[in-house]
Amino acid sequence: MPSFAAVREPPFSLTLRASARVELALEAAFRKHEIAMRELRAAVEACVVELQEKGMLPEAMVITIRAFMQHTVTHPSAEHPTASRAADLFMDRIIRWAILAYYPSSVPPTRPRSAPGHGTA
Repeated sequence: MPSFAAVREPPFSLTLRASARVELALEAAFRKHEIAMRELRAAVEACVVELQEKGMLPEAMVITIRAFMQHTVTHPSAEHPTASRAADLFMDRIIRWAILAYYPSSVPPTRPRSAPGHGTA
């Protein structure tokens, strides 16, 4: 069997069918990731609402959410073993979402970013 050298730039010696399959799989993974991230954020926000309804102050809420996530990392459940890796990976994002959920009325609306060199000074 002949040996081929590694290919570092196009064309990659792949059939159109194989490369198209990868592109479709990447696109599907991206979509599922977005859906999963929206669900994660909604779940975090629901936790914040529960803590807020119990009268927890924002500083205590952040500490509680962080501790809960760290507990999830160090004590993965048998039902959801990969949640621990995700909790560690997304910790900063989870804490940011928690803070935004605690203060929803003080979050300024998101403005679209202008193209470089086309924005206002």
